[in-house]
Amino acid sequence: MYPLVVHKDAAVALVKAFDSVLNTFREKEKAERPRRWDSMEFRHTEDGVFLEFFCNPNAYANFFQAKVLVTISDEKVKIVTEAQLNAVKTAVDQYVKAKV
Repeated sequence: MYPLVVHKDAAVALVKAFDSVLNTFREKEKAERPRRWDSMEFRHTEDGVFLEFFCNPNAYANFFQAKVLVTISDEKVKIVTEAQLNAVKTAVDQYVKAKV
């Protein structure tokens, strides 16, 4: 098995996507009336490996309760899992800092 190494530019784009959904949750907390919020979707393909992150802010009360659906696949295997959004964001932030 080989380690999954994502290009720094893709990791930075993923950080921006997480920051965007974090801002969505901030707006949601301030909103006086319910409304439909846009989902976060991030897709990246590198060296034949497909990586996708999806989060629907309408399904969670706040950022700390939110989960993200993570899909990693190549021509032989597909892995789909759910993880805490704040934990994944922290891991990606650390990855980007290490690449700087």
